Amino acid sequence: LAPADKRHYLRGLCLDANDIFDKEQSLHVDGAPETAEGWIDLQSSPLSFDDLDELANNVNLESLAITAIDILNRLNEAAPADEDTYRAIHISEKLYVPLCEIVGLDGLAMELRSRANILRLKHSGNYHFVQEAHQILGEHGFPQHMEAFEFAEAMLADIGIENIGEHAVSVTNDHNTIIGHGLAELLSDDEEPTIFRYVFRGKSIGSLAMKLFKQSDKGSAERGAPMDLFGVTLITDNRDPVGRIARTISDKIQDNTP
Repeated sequence: LAPADKRHYLRGLCLDANDIFDKEQSLHVDGAPETAEGWIDLQSSPLSFDDLDELANNVNLESLAITAIDILNRLNEAAPADEDTYRAIHISEKLYVPLCEIVGLDGLAMELRSRANILRLKHSGNYHFVQEAHQILGEHGFPQHMEAFEFAEAMLADIGIENIGEHAVSVTNDHNTIIGHGLAELLSDDEEPTIFRYVFRGKSIGSLAMKLFKQSDKGSAERGAPMDLFGVTLITDNRDPVGRIARTISDKIQDNTP
């Protein structure tokens, strides 16, 4: 099926996703960019928060996943530099990435953004940044989820936080998205243990490639592997230990700074 025919078919399949398809139709694209630079320059800002909030409160998660994955499949590296590809990038960045983030489909949002960035760089003549990103992540990244999970555990242990929950995703994948979460606790001699939910993520190929591209005009002094190839976020309802953890992290950074 052609992309437009396939979206029409999915609209009939996911009847409770009509609000999403209506919003898609309102996002007009007047052809593909006329120049290579246009693939980079014409980046799409997300819809307003009010529009996204209304959709998030009314959409069925299964329907959202199905429609977003169809867009994801169209954003493969073989996609030509035509209007269909540019439209897929446009509605991905403007609608599906922020909407997936709001409802908690963070891995899907990361992969959509990554593939959109890769295609923008490829069709603007900057694919060498994608190749550089592959090289950097090949040397410093994590080929398997469990390796990333173990690294996240080690980072937490270094600041006195112990993992107590099994990693939610324990399988490898054949894409570039590394993301996961678990439970951990901070023990204290004079306080009750503080329970944290933690979320970790590895930098995606497309995100790293776009960052390298944006750094490319800042001179060689700022080039090289960015510092944020891997990150862990701690989430808790208890504010009391946050300051202590922040001081511990600050001390660790100072101890390791030449």
